[in-house]
Amino acid sequence: MLTSQEVTNYDFLREEYTDEQRQAWTLLNQKQRIMIQEQASASYLECYDALQLDSEEIILVENLNERLRAHTDWQTVKVPGLVPTPEFFQLLSQKKYPITVAVRGIHEIEYSELPDKFHDIHGHVPMLIRQDFGDFVEQFSQLGLQYLDNPEALMGLERFYWYTFEMGLIKEQNDLRCYGGALITSKQEMENAREEQVQKFPFSVDKMVNTDRVIDHLQEHYFVTDSLAELFDCLPRLESSLNRFTFAAPLQ
Repeated sequence: MLTSQEVTNYDFLREEYTDEQRQAWTLLNQKQRIMIQEQASASYLECYDALQLDSEEIILVENLNERLRAHTDWQTVKVPGLVPTPEFFQLLSQKKYPITVAVRGIHEIEYSELPDKFHDIHGHVPMLIRQDFGDFVEQFSQLGLQYLDNPEALMGLERFYWYTFEMGLIKEQNDLRCYGGALITSKQEMENAREEQVQKFPFSVDKMVNTDRVIDHLQEHYFVTDSLAELFDCLPRLESSLNRFTFAAPLQ
């Protein structure tokens, strides 16, 4: 397992932005304000409002952490982009969520292939102020640290993360709502998830870890949980699935 000293310190990263990036953030926030009211889960909306994330100015990590301290012992740290998997799990195990300092350009307003600051803050930070969700993320990271030397198991974890933390849908009052960060921060992905011809599979840990993910185009299928409790209670099943190394046939 990595020690805390082995996590790279990115404090030197500067949160300085161009006029285009500031404009992109403002436009993203305006669209986000409308999208989440229509399609985000009630739990997400409650947390989003509590953190006062409806801001047309780019949110700085220091200011974000001040808001988090009022609700949770989770904090955020600056990173230059995607961090290596061991470092990612180590940060989460320390209740630190990595925030990419880069902000997407105007041409990526509708869909950004890579995570950026808007995605990380709006997509992933809000739910961390829920004690049960924060505990779940921490426990997930501890599970991840156990499999760092097992590429096949790590692939299963990445797939699970993708279909829950990034692309997760939840049933609320006979409707489908978004809780996954990539869904919540992409207008195109949200609209895609509402299409009837796009497959929606019941929540299944075994199927998630066996199903390839795509990150370069809109999803062809999603997994739907009946409740957050179903998500929180699935870690023993996830560990059991990883231990069997059943990464063979994708969904048909």
